[in-house]
Amino acid sequence: MEKLTKFSNKGSLWMIFILVSLARLTCNMFCPSGCFCDPTGAVMCVGDTITDIPEHLPVHTYQLHLHTIHPRAFHVARQLKSIQLSSNDLSTLPARVFSPLVALEQLFLDGNQLEILAPDMFEGLVSLQALDLSSNKLTSPASDLFDGLTSLDFLNLGRNSIKKLPPTIFHSLTKLPLKNLSLNGNPWNCDCDIRGIARWIKHNEQVVLDSEDVMCHSPVYHSYTHTHTHTHTHTHTHTHTHTHTHTHTHTHTHIYCVFYSLFLFLLLRYGTGAQPISLCIILCTIVFVINKGLELLK
Repeated sequence: MEKLTKFSNKGSLWMIFILVSLARLTCNMFCPSGCFCDPTGAVMCVGDTITDIPEHLPVHTYQLHLHTIHPRAFHVARQLKSIQLSSNDLSTLPARVFSPLVALEQLFLDGNQLEILAPDMFEGLVSLQALDLSSNKLTSPASDLFDGLTSLDFLNLGRNSIKKLPPTIFHSLTKLPLKNLSLNGNPWNCDCDIRGIARWIKHNEQVVLDSEDVMCHSPVYHSYTHTHTHTHTHTHTHTHTHTHTHTHTHTHTHIYCVFYSLFLFLLLRYGTGAQPISLCIILCTIVFVINKGLELLK
């Protein structure tokens, strides 16, 4: 296996990708137009008009680094086993752009600006073993996004903008060889809808290795401002009026976040039987009573 060399050109808008061939290129092997080939097996293509993988790609090319992507980028590279698209500015990906890559084993999409992925984005990737989607801006992945990834054993969804997940999103994966799922660093919305995914995390702690770092982000702490205004008027013999206004502000911190954090903690630690659900009702009642009391202080 040849050593992979990364090239970057931060001072320009050039799009660079490097192809590394498993087999060494020979003198009589055809080199793609616009690319540079050397005897070590490296194929480097640099330019400001690259929108596709060269059509005449060496047949044993197995690893690919891209700084741009095109809807038909991989239609001539079905033999690829690893693709690295990390730390680019990709905000969208063409639907099913990876589907021709039935031999693909590793796909790194971390460190981009991805917000939405088409439900069939990974359709056909039956050989995929590792998928890294961390450090993007994903918010609500589709419930069937990972269906069909029958060989997946590593999935990283950490450090995105995910507030909640469909409770069935990982069901197809847990019946398969999934061994490592990362969910940390997301702004989880710990309302009562969190129960489904919390139940799944509890039952699959051997897979979610960072479950201790799955923290509630909302409902956030709210401040309650209670203002008293007292006006005193004193009239003296010289018909001089003094008006004194005193404003007292008391800030009461709502306990929503504490409540939901405790609720999620109970679900993760003790499951979702009758006792935690009953406790949820009790705590909801307590929150309601406290808020009513705070309103009376206005």
